Amino acid sequence: ALAIGAKLDFTPYWDCLDHIPHLLIAGRTGSGKSVLIRSLLWQLTRLYEPEELDLVLIGPKAADYMDFTMAPHFKSPDDIHLRSEGAIDLLREIVEVRYPRQQASFDEYAQAAVRSGTRISNLRELMAHAAAAGQRAPLRPFVVIIDEFVELLDASPSTRKDFEGLIARF
Repeated sequence: ALAIGAKLDFTPYWDCLDHIPHLLIAGRTGSGKSVLIRSLLWQLTRLYEPEELDLVLIGPKAADYMDFTMAPHFKSPDDIHLRSEGAIDLLREIVEVRYPRQQASFDEYAQAAVRSGTRISNLRELMAHAAAAGQRAPLRPFVVIIDEFVELLDASPSTRKDFEGLIARF
């Protein structure tokens, strides 16, 4: 779970990753969007073990996130992409390669579970089933954070439609 805000009584509002498959953080310049993203990154890299999730960060402002570059939650050096150039290529790889691969792993595991009498319909159930069987789950939560979305769109006007299309598919 992540603290993603505060309730009216100022207690933290916690929610599970599988309850927030998409989260849009919007606001004016200086309203604290990057501060919230840093808070989420801090939680993801401190409250979760590296084996518990896969993390990708795409954002053009390297200075905001340099202290996260060594976090083992980023499985590859390419998974923390702190510049505009190449951002669309990483997003394309996520949408066209990684996500379908994860979906295929989920489907394969869920079909095998059904054959043994267990219905699995989401990642949480898959992870619990694998843990109960003493197995390592074949996949884990996959968190992709994109900061300064408009800046990334504006950095390459010729690929703007591609970028928007990839986001819509993800």
